[in-house]
Amino acid sequence: MRHGLEAMGHDVEAMTTVHGHKNSPDDPRPVAYLALPFTGHRHADGMLRGLGIALPREMPRQDRKALLAALLRHDGGLRWIRQADGEPLDLVRVSPADQDSWSQTVQPGTWQGPSTVWTTVLPMVLDRFPKKYDEAAWAHSVAASCAAAGLPEPAQVRVSPRGALTPGAPGVDGFPVRRKVGERPLPSCHVRLTFPAPVTGPVVLGSKKNFGLGLCRPEPDFQEDDQ
Repeated sequence: MRHGLEAMGHDVEAMTTVHGHKNSPDDPRPVAYLALPFTGHRHADGMLRGLGIALPREMPRQDRKALLAALLRHDGGLRWIRQADGEPLDLVRVSPADQDSWSQTVQPGTWQGPSTVWTTVLPMVLDRFPKKYDEAAWAHSVAASCAAAGLPEPAQVRVSPRGALTPGAPGVDGFPVRRKVGERPLPSCHVRLTFPAPVTGPVVLGSKKNFGLGLCRPEPDFQEDDQ
């Protein structure tokens, strides 16, 4: 993506929104790159089914046009990504005209809601780090992450420091959440959020939200008795 924008003559360093980082608190919200796993169904296997790119509403128009041009047109558009193990993964771009044939995992409504209940399908990395695991302290940190993401304060937060809370979602272990080699991993967990009123997504939480971790799925039919 970066090389595509540079090849098209754009100043990537100036376009902080496109590479997932903010150079200062006053920078606009950056783009979020979302891995879309198959979850939420009793037969779900958590395997990657799609890749989504969420553009913030306030993204400057010129940045939006440049990014979409690189994604869709430059050199044939985005056709593959490199996985963590270095292996390429081929991509097929889907068109809104073919939406009825898409799998549910890549349907926009799967991730948009609205819903009062949202559950992580990929673990979130806390923005604030409690010294040790304490459910109340971690729940408070999760609520702070909601505020940082522009969401209302949740009425209820359930935290799971290990296992997933929705079918097919992977557990917490095994994700690249270390700051440097040899350092302790950043504190991460799965969460279920209940808001006082329906929220429209995508909902992505935590310090790694611009790189896919902390992605939530709406559960509009969830009842606590389901547990």
